[in-house]
Amino acid sequence: MIKKLLLLITTVCLAFNVSCKKNSKYDGKISQLRNDVFTYDCTDFCLTVYSEFVETPLLNDGVKGKIENVLTFKLKNKNASNNFENCHLSFNLNKKDYSKNFEFKQIPSLLICTVVVEELPSSKFDVMLTINGKSQAIALNSVKNKSTKSYVEVLKSLEKEEEFSNKINENVELRIRLINNDGYDYWFVGIIDEKTTTSYLIDGETLEIVAKK
Repeated sequence: MIKKLLLLITTVCLAFNVSCKKNSKYDGKISQLRNDVFTYDCTDFCLTVYSEFVETPLLNDGVKGKIENVLTFKLKNKNASNNFENCHLSFNLNKKDYSKNFEFKQIPSLLICTVVVEELPSSKFDVMLTINGKSQAIALNSVKNKSTKSYVEVLKSLEKEEEFSNKINENVELRIRLINNDGYDYWFVGIIDEKTTTSYLIDGETLEIVAKK
């Protein structure tokens, strides 16, 4: 009995340590964290999904506000002869159903649908996409590379930068976004206060600072 109890305590402690490694000491300042991107690509269209928790409304005030789990679907029409006037999305995530219509934005060939969810997907997930009354099941797969470092490691590496260390101790908010470009991952990190924004573009694998603004 004692051995079983000790084993249980050890298992819990290990799980706690692992979970802690997934968090950053700066989580209290993060107003946006886009931690994954999912895609589906075919001849007629490309569907991209950004998975993030984000402040709503998103304000540049240096303060972390109310946070929601959000999936942003971007549907790009690749064939000018196709008419994407009526597009609808539905899916089940963690045993809860969601559905919403797409909306046109500034670009005629791009439609956007934003859905607030209870939990973000931890891996690939399926959606039902309906275009002008015709439905099809789509499997969305993550484009994030296995070698890509976590946002926690990114922030830890930035601590070596004097400018970052100085600003992060002030009243600021952090916006962190995973960016996949032609199969390679980068991290965008923005430090925002009421007046200024300092941003970094980080190599997702080497953690090298590619650009700073």
